[in-house]
Amino acid sequence: MEAVYRHGKRLVLEDERKTEELKKAIVQALLEVKRKASCEAENGILFYLVLGMAQKKSRMICEAESISQLKQMMKPCQPYWSNGKFKPGPYHVPEEELLIWSELSLEAVLSADGYKRYAELFMELFPGEGEKIFGKKPFSL
Repeated sequence: MEAVYRHGKRLVLEDERKTEELKKAIVQALLEVKRKASCEAENGILFYLVLGMAQKKSRMICEAESISQLKQMMKPCQPYWSNGKFKPGPYHVPEEELLIWSELSLEAVLSADGYKRYAELFMELFPGEGEKIFGKKPFSL
C-alpha cells in the first residue's frame, strides 16, 4: 500500500498542470485510500482485492482535474439501479464495490438483486473461483 501511495504522490507533485491546492487535496485523498486499504488488509480481506482497489482508486485520483471531481472520486463506489440492473457510476472501481457488498453481506442478508450483483462482481474479479462457487454464469451477467 505504501508503494501505491508514494508512486501516486510523486506523480501528482511532479504534475505542473495541477494547482498547489489540487495537489495537496489529491495527496490527502491518496493517504485516505492508503489508510482504508491498510485497514481492510489488517481485517483479513484478501490482499489481491484490497491492492486492486488501492491501485485503481489511486490511479483515478491522480488524474483528478478539480477538487469537485476529486470529491466525487472519493465517495464510496455505489452503482445505481437502472432497467432492472446495477450500473456503475463514472468513477467505478469494481474491487471497491465488491468490498462494499461483502461488508453489507456480513450485516444483513442481501436481496436477490444484491446477491446477483455480488456474484457478478466476484465472477468478474475471480473467474476461476467464482465458477467453483457460483457455477458458470449463474445469472444473466
